[in-house]
Amino acid sequence: MESIYIYLTPYDRNYDNLGFYIYPFAYRTYSDYLDVLQEDHLEPALEQGVEEWEFADSDGINSYCTDAVGINKDNWELLKELFEFADEIGLDSSEIIDVSEHFGSATGADYLEEAFMGKYDNMLDYAYSIIDDQGGPTNEQAENYFNFISFGNELKVDFLYSYYLDDWEDRFDSEEEAMQAYEDKYDERDEDVAEWFIYDVVGDLREAVGDNMSLYFDYKKFARDLEYEYTEIHGCIWWSH
Repeated sequence: MESIYIYLTPYDRNYDNLGFYIYPFAYRTYSDYLDVLQEDHLEPALEQGVEEWEFADSDGINSYCTDAVGINKDNWELLKELFEFADEIGLDSSEIIDVSEHFGSATGADYLEEAFMGKYDNMLDYAYSIIDDQGGPTNEQAENYFNFISFGNELKVDFLYSYYLDDWEDRFDSEEEAMQAYEDKYDERDEDVAEWFIYDVVGDLREAVGDNMSLYFDYKKFARDLEYEYTEIHGCIWWSH
């Protein structure tokens, strides 16, 4: 933060040699910055005939800068708070400016502190973290993001044959009839087999899956839906509240 510079140059190009760099965040307060600006730069230059100054360049904060004094008090305070927050979460000054500007010009640290959900490589990592932190999917999440295809495929491999052929005499007139019923069910789509088992055979998703709910949770679909409310910028997840 202290190394961020602003470069001011005289309006009168005859005095270009008097242009100077100043480091606004190297000072404890905005008043301290103005004092150094006046005493070390503007007043000595005024004695040589320079009355007006324009902003020429900066270290990545151009949109916050202004003529005459380099940066006004509101923007100085806004950026200082942003940079301090960036230090806390491990971002540099240019990264936190990217984040701020993503949410709109002059988005301050208070908003970003509330929006900051943590550091994650991508939205999928955040999706896993949410489910892990709450001890597994909620009932609503389970219904919305259950991977019926995967579960149905496993039922075909591990369950269907024994369901139809073990003790076939109890439900069918012949073994051939039981085999035909098994083959018909096996030929159905995986998701249809899953729904049949969950809602017709067992009656309830939680009861059907038991403690294995997280194994069949569609984290990728959940992560895609999270992108409607959250965004990943510079290795952090931000809530668009």
